[in-house]
Amino acid sequence: MRLPTDSSVGSLRLSFSQENGPKNLTVNLPLDQKIRGFVLEVFSGGALLSFSGKKIRTVTDGTSLFVGEILTLVVKQGTKGVELKILEREWSDGKNLFLKTDGVGVGIAELTEKILGGDSKEASPEISILKILKSYYPFFEWSADLPYFSWELPGGNAEGIYSPKEEEKKFLFRIQTEKTGRTLVLFIWKELSGEDLQINVTFDNFKMYLHACQNREKFKRILIESSVNFQGYNLAYKPSLTQKEWNA
Repeated sequence: MRLPTDSSVGSLRLSFSQENGPKNLTVNLPLDQKIRGFVLEVFSGGALLSFSGKKIRTVTDGTSLFVGEILTLVVKQGTKGVELKILEREWSDGKNLFLKTDGVGVGIAELTEKILGGDSKEASPEISILKILKSYYPFFEWSADLPYFSWELPGGNAEGIYSPKEEEKKFLFRIQTEKTGRTLVLFIWKELSGEDLQINVTFDNFKMYLHACQNREKFKRILIESSVNFQGYNLAYKPSLTQKEWNA
């Protein structure tokens, strides 16, 4: 079961009313190539992006953007000028690490540094994971002594894989339905207390990603109120989520 790629993810058009001009475009934004940009500011009808330290003002097509997002785009020559078609999107709970590295080779796992969460150290990481997933998926039942388990759902399925033997422990939860597409939730931690727990969520459905970004503060509040120790969390939209990534 594979949903078609969501074409409503959006595109941007360059605005040359500021300091950026065609010369900068030629040097920094080669046509038909992928680039990564950081959303610095969002305003009515557009956004200010950073590309390798250069600030470029863009006009949106009505697509909702969020300050702090990392966009993977491809540069195209459109009917109204140069357009930036959005391919993938990421949002991290980290603070300004993208600006320090200019976004070269930066992945979502490298962008979390801000430490949040409650002071309670009684709950193990496994119990924290159970709390988080059960708050969103009521059917979720799991015991830490089971390395693999699965569920059949109306119009879809879900499964979990637990890898506790390595120094870096991982728990991967995957769910796929006709309405929501594919969602991967990866939990990673090393400390027994789980205070370094990192949560990475990847969607291949843009509406699901958009909903998650719009409700990110609510998600953070759920974690804190549930006394879940965590280091950070990341949201990503990847419509090109391949079978290999899905099976990783």
